[in-house]
Amino acid sequence: MSLNQQQPLMYVKLGSSDKSRVYLISKGQHTDPEHGTVTLQHTTQQRPTVIIKKETMTYRTGWQKFWFGWSRNDRQLRHVYYTFKLPRGYALKQVKR
Repeated sequence: MSLNQQQPLMYVKLGSSDKSRVYLISKGQHTDPEHGTVTLQHTTQQRPTVIIKKETMTYRTGWQKFWFGWSRNDRQLRHVYYTFKLPRGYALKQVKR
């Protein structure tokens, strides 16, 4: 997914530490601080991009579905990996809540 080249990558800081941030990807779409991990990489590309990889809980066999199906967590989201590939010097901007 391509990001807006003219606009800086904006984030909202959660809490008092600088560890928890919510990055704004596009209108109405943002990173998930509860289930996600964010990685910022500097590249030689001209366009900033974001790669979103989702990991889900999936039962592989019928037996697993039978024994653990009561928990209703088959195909449930486990984790989301966000990799932002940014050109050198691309701006990050903190936004107030």
